Amino acid sequence: MKPFDLEKALNGEPVITRNGYKVNQLKKYTVRCKKVIAGVIEDYNKINTWNIDGSFYRNQEDRRDLFMEDKPKKKYYLGIEKFSPDKKYRLTSYLCECKEQVINGEWDKIIEIEMD
Repeated sequence: MKPFDLEKALNGEPVITRNGYKVNQLKKYTVRCKKVIAGVIEDYNKINTWNIDGSFYRNQEDRRDLFMEDKPKKKYYLGIEKFSPDKKYRLTSYLCECKEQVINGEWDKIIEIEMD
């Protein structure tokens, strides 16, 4: 989990709680001269509030503390053919997101790659 970033959160980047629930509809408010954040935790049907730094309580960890959600890395599959059928050296490759497409080809080696 990445540390909470208020500006990114207010600009729509995904936010989660410490225990992994998605948080949406985040808004910043000033109440009695104190800045707070309000939003809705997925699967809870009520509005919650946090301190401006994303903490639920000021001096202790809580399962509802806010973090930026890590973007899942995409998996790609690279099929590599080292030699042609007549054994002359040749390098051919094929990159795709679907593992089956690479597996169904005739490759000497298949490499799994994770990228942002």
